[in-house]
This record gives sequence, C-alpha cells and structure tokens, in this order.
Amino acid sequence: MDQPPPPAGQQINMVPGAIAACALPMSMGVLGLYFSFQPAEQYQLILTLPIVVCFIFGTPLTAWLACCYLSKIEDAGHLSRWITSVFSGAKYASLVHLFSATLYTLGVAVWLMGTSGVGVVHIKDAGEIVTASIMINIPLWIFVTIPLSLICSTLFWVSTTFLEDRNVF
Repeated sequence: MDQPPPPAGQQINMVPGAIAACALPMSMGVLGLYFSFQPAEQYQLILTLPIVVCFIFGTPLTAWLACCYLSKIEDAGHLSRWITSVFSGAKYASLVHLFSATLYTLGVAVWLMGTSGVGVVHIKDAGEIVTASIMINIPLWIFVTIPLSLICSTLFWVSTTFLEDRNVF
C-alpha cells in the first residue's frame, strides 16, 4: 500500500536557512560578549550578559523551534510564503524572550534574597523587581526581538529552497 507523502515541511532542508537566520544575532552576541568583559562599571556585566546570552543561545533555540513548527506544515504553498516564516520566527522569538526575561527576573530576585541579609525579598521589593523587568523587557521586545526576528525570518525565507514558487503573502 502506498503511504502518503510526508508534510511539505519535512521535504525541504531548513538547515541552510536556519544557519543564515542565526548568523547576524549570534555574531552580535559574540561581539557583545567581548565588550561585556571590558573594564567598565561593576554592574555592566549584570545588565549586558543576559542580553548577550539570549543572542548566542536564544537565537538557535528560536530557529530550532520555528523549524519544528514549519516542518509540520503539510501545504507546500503555505510553507513557501514569507509571512509563514515571519510568523513562526516572531512567535518563537517572543516565547524565548518571555522565557529568558522570566528566568532573569527570578534570578535577580533570588540574588537579592541572598544579599539582603534577611534572606527574603519583601512583597514590595518583588513587585518592584517585576515592574522593572516589565519596563526593561517590553521595549527590548518591541525594538530588538521583533525587528530582529523579522530580519532573521526573512533571511531564513530567502536562504531556504521551497518546493513551490515563493509567494510573498
């Protein structure tokens, strides 16, 4: 008995596109890592290292998650559209950003608990930590994560050979 063909997403090689999508932000992360360890203010590393780590490790995680999503798409026409790549890239970049921001916020709270001398961050302090995290991460998401995910998704789309002709929308 003939088996149905696998989904269109499993018939294309997404590795070159994923590598192209990761190249820019990971390069920025490596460059940022270099500058993070240059002599400067004491707290520079605390502020810059999480962003650098997200560029270096969050980018391939985002690409992998987006490719897993794209590999499940059955329709070759839908898969070959630019908007499909952009949607998956932006979606998973946003989820990785949210996860990283939450992890960092929890890490700061735990660090403050250890340095407060009391061993407990007060409710008011926890609210301030969360508020500060939101105030930092929403602009980072709007001005860094989303634009970079659009650029990287476009690089993925341009670098990937799809089964059908590409349609922009």
